[in-house]
Amino acid sequence: MLSQLDLSLGALEIGVLMSSTLWGVTTVQTYLYFTTPNKDPLWTKVAVWTVWILESFHTVFAWIYIYRLTVTFYGVPEIITAQQWSLSASSLFDGIIGAIVQMYFAHRVRLFSNSWIIPSVACIGSMLQLAFTAAITLISILHPEYNVAIFADRYGWLFVGVFATNTAVDIINTASLAYYLRRGRTGFKSSDKVLEKLVMWTVETGLVTAIAAIAQLVLVKAAPSTALWIGISLFYAKLYSNSFLAILNSRSTIRRGFTNNVVQTGSGLGSWRATQPGVQITVVHEQEQDVELKSMNDSHQINDAGKSHVAF
Repeated sequence: MLSQLDLSLGALEIGVLMSSTLWGVTTVQTYLYFTTPNKDPLWTKVAVWTVWILESFHTVFAWIYIYRLTVTFYGVPEIITAQQWSLSASSLFDGIIGAIVQMYFAHRVRLFSNSWIIPSVACIGSMLQLAFTAAITLISILHPEYNVAIFADRYGWLFVGVFATNTAVDIINTASLAYYLRRGRTGFKSSDKVLEKLVMWTVETGLVTAIAAIAQLVLVKAAPSTALWIGISLFYAKLYSNSFLAILNSRSTIRRGFTNNVVQTGSGLGSWRATQPGVQITVVHEQEQDVELKSMNDSHQINDAGKSHVAF
């Protein structure tokens, strides 16, 4: 049977540990992104830098938060449920990072669907959750006398709004991307393998953040007096940043797999062309073989001489 200390301080320490570990993964992924040649637009590079900087501040505030609980106010159990400025600040970073990543995936949906309807709904949801998060931060600053239990009791609807909106946006983005990627199947073996990988990674990354949001939603309603949901919130933003960077960095792996498939099966292909919304593949076999893959606004050209050009 877990004690009250396990459900409060224990949950917070595990949350900070997870946050620190995932920040390390985020840092490695950021390094890999900028050391791997790509032709991403400037706004994508700025988004990556912004996410990493925000994650760094978020992690530092989490360290400050747990240090104050376990060292500065050691032996004062009431401090565990008291308002902390460092926790309030980190919650705002959750909202900003989540909004950036969600809108990036909404942008991908627009590229695949050639429509603004679903992306607009996702972006509105992202801004709504950011507004909820900003309201939580502002109220906690204006009313530092509220402890966690009182705050959750009076303004629990704000937390429900954040978690429910995040869940809805993640499901919309994930389901839309998976749908349009599967629609892009062409019958060409190498390209279909690429699409299957994209579908799998899209679903996996989208489900992780959605499940975490659902877990927080359940815990804030079922166990508001514990710190279990706060423990998850301490590393929740890291799930978004790592899913964002994982998708960006996985493209080189997908390219290599596509190149290998083309090299192994390229001879005797003749001429073939297929186009689907968001996905276009062209194969031409003359004196040299060119393969162009455009997926999620990406292009990859390969020739028999062993030279390749990649533009994202």
